[in-house]
Amino acid sequence: MADEIQADYIPGGTLDHYAKDVSGDTWYPTGQVFEVWGGGAGRDATDYAVAMVGDAGGNFVGDFDVNTSAGHYYITTKIRAGANAADGDTVYGNGVLWWNGTAEVTQVEYYDGPTNAEMEARTILSASYNTVVPDAAGTAAGLHSTTDGLINTVDTVVDAIKVTTDKFEGMIVIDGAVYQYTANALELAPSSGGSGDTINWTVQVTIS
Repeated sequence: MADEIQADYIPGGTLDHYAKDVSGDTWYPTGQVFEVWGGGAGRDATDYAVAMVGDAGGNFVGDFDVNTSAGHYYITTKIRAGANAADGDTVYGNGVLWWNGTAEVTQVEYYDGPTNAEMEARTILSASYNTVVPDAAGTAAGLHSTTDGLINTVDTVVDAIKVTTDKFEGMIVIDGAVYQYTANALELAPSSGGSGDTINWTVQVTIS
C-alpha cells in the first residue's frame, strides 16, 4: 500500500508528515521505533519528518511506514518553511490512521468482529474474540453485591405492602362500574350517633 497520507496544499510548497502512537511518541523512521521527541541523541524534526510528494494540482501524498505494527496512529502534516524540516514548522493538518500491520483499514475493519455465521458456527478461535479485561479489583462483583442487596430490600417492602393490599381486596366488591365496601366490611363502621338508624330533618319555609 502507498499514499495513505494525503493533503491538498499550494502547488510548489513542501509538506512533511509525522506519525505518533497513542502514547504520544513519534515514529523515528531510521530506527524503526516510536520514541519521545528528541529523546534519542538530541534528534529533531529532520529525523522524524517524512517528505510528502506534491503534484502540479497541489495534491500531496505520503506513505505510512509498512514496518509499523498494527494499531491506530495520529498523523500530523506540517508546512516546511526552510530547506529542511524544523521543530517550529507550522502544523497544516491532523488525522487518525488505522493500520492492520500491512495496510490502512477502517476502524470497523481493524477490529474485524466475528460475523453472525461465525458466531453461530463457533468457527473462530477464542483468542480471536475481543478479550475481556479481568476485574482484578473485584469492582464489578462489589457492585453486583450492592445491587442484590437493594433488590432484596425492595422485595421485602413490596411483600409487606402486598399483605395489606390483599386484605383490602377482600373488603370491596364490584358494583357496576364502581367498587363498594362489602356489608361485612361496614359491619363495625361508626353509626350516626342517634337513637335510630334514620335521621329526620325538619325544614321551615316562610312565605311572605
